[in-house]
This record gives sequence, structure tokens and C-alpha cells, in this order.
Amino acid sequence: MNQSNRRSFLLSAGSVAAGFFFADRSTGGVNRSPTERKFTLDLTWGAIGVNANQRQAIEYAATYGFESVYADPGYLASIDDSQRANLAAVMKDRGVQWGAAGLPLNFRQDEAAFREGLKALPNSARAFSGQWRRTCQYMAESVTQ
Repeated sequence: MNQSNRRSFLLSAGSVAAGFFFADRSTGGVNRSPTERKFTLDLTWGAIGVNANQRQAIEYAATYGFESVYADPGYLASIDDSQRANLAAVMKDRGVQWGAAGLPLNFRQDEAAFREGLKALPNSARAFSGQWRRTCQYMAESVTQ
């Protein structure tokens, strides 16, 4: 019978930890530099249970080493272009860029809820700038037609 003790546990745990440490460097894991990766470390604060607003999330992202932050379409739609420009300047100053974004389209409920979400989609898409805006507006227009 194989009995565990603290010594064997620590030896096993240390071996596993060392394996993850060295495997990450040899296989190109998350610890690669941002210029070597094709993605950013994105803070999607609501998904991990952090109660914050968009501006707080940008500060959290900068403080805790995230490279991008979730773009809240509801918040971005509620502010005007000058406020969005100010937000972009804050993000640039803090070294944070936009990461993931979701559009408020409820497809899990009934047809009425889905159609209501489709009506709101173009307004939400307008909140995004640059390439995001063009992509979102194209998607919104093609879906609503």
C-alpha cells in the first residue's frame, strides 16, 4: 500500500510546479512578451466578479498588469465622442487598450427578446470607434435587414 506523507507530497508538488514553470518558457505560454503574442491579457472584470465601472476597470487593468480591458458597450453608448476621446487618452496614458467587447443581444430567451435586442444593436455599435465601429455597424445592419 502506497502511503502519502508530507515529504512525498512536497516533492510531487514541487516537481509539478517546476514542470509548469519550464513548460511555459519552452512552449511559448502567457509569459511571452506582448510583442511576441497575438493577444493581450484582458481584464473582463464582470466575468471574474469584480464590481467596477469602465473607468475603474481601466485603472485596475493598469495597476494589476493587464494589457487590455473589456469594452462595456452600455457605458460607451452613454457617453459622447469627446468623453470617449478623453477615455482613450487615459487608456493610452495608462498603457491599456481595448480588449473584448460584447453586444447586448439576448438570443437565449424568446423571439421577442431577441428582436428587442436587435433594435438596440445599432445604437450600441455606434459607441465603438474605428474598425470596431465599422465591423459592428456592418453586423448590426446585416442582421436587422
